[in-house]
Amino acid sequence: MSGKPGKTIQAGRMIVVDPTRGLSGDMLLACLFALGAKPVEVAKEVGRLPGLEPFRIVFGRVKRHSIAAHRARVVCKTDAKQRDLESIQRMIRRSKLDRRVKKLAAAAFDLLGEVEGAIHGVPAKKVHFHEVGAVDSIVDIVGAVVALSQLGFPPLYHRPFRLGSGTVSTSHGDLPVPAPATLAILEGCTVRLTADAGEIVTPTGAALIKTLAEEISSNAEIVPIRTVYAVGTRDEAHNPGMLRLVEAEQRPVEKDIFVLRTTIDDMNPE
Repeated sequence: MSGKPGKTIQAGRMIVVDPTRGLSGDMLLACLFALGAKPVEVAKEVGRLPGLEPFRIVFGRVKRHSIAAHRARVVCKTDAKQRDLESIQRMIRRSKLDRRVKKLAAAAFDLLGEVEGAIHGVPAKKVHFHEVGAVDSIVDIVGAVVALSQLGFPPLYHRPFRLGSGTVSTSHGDLPVPAPATLAILEGCTVRLTADAGEIVTPTGAALIKTLAEEISSNAEIVPIRTVYAVGTRDEAHNPGMLRLVEAEQRPVEKDIFVLRTTIDDMNPE
């Protein structure tokens, strides 16, 4: 694991998530590392989940389409167990993680379980996760919340989501893009359906942002302070698979001040 010493986001600042070119759990984790969260400490905290297989986080810089970006990979040498929602929630409850971290991580998994259960017609607690139940997805979700806590839990906002087309290969076979779980999670959010081939937003990424962030107003005025980029496994000419996070300050709202004066000649001044 690697990474420079972290720092909290200054008071009064926010993080704006721009998912228009990609959003996944590992991308979000890499961006939070780039903003100052410590990979070594995040891995140590996530490792407190009872029963989780040994893993390590590899964090570094890469160049994608001439842009310097960051990448985080979870490496696990043992075969991961397949877990249902109930067992993952039990791991979180029994861990010694911070109370707020446990609450938000559990909420993200609850959201995934609810939509998967509705899609497959089974109770949420009995939803059997495949990709999401693997070690890397558990580390991505819990690790992102831990990383956000290291930054001081700054307000998190997101821009509208851009969704691709085509199909994606899963444990349930080939599914349409956007994946059914992704589309269900993003109900109530602003999305743009495009002809871009491939999965731009993953269910894990969607669940994290839906749990942790609010949609920013389309006419919001912010002052960007710092911008970081992260990439995942995709590297295609038409879609580089890249997430952007912007540390920013809200632009102060200027208010007009009105002064009302009047003159009364024939009445008591009181």
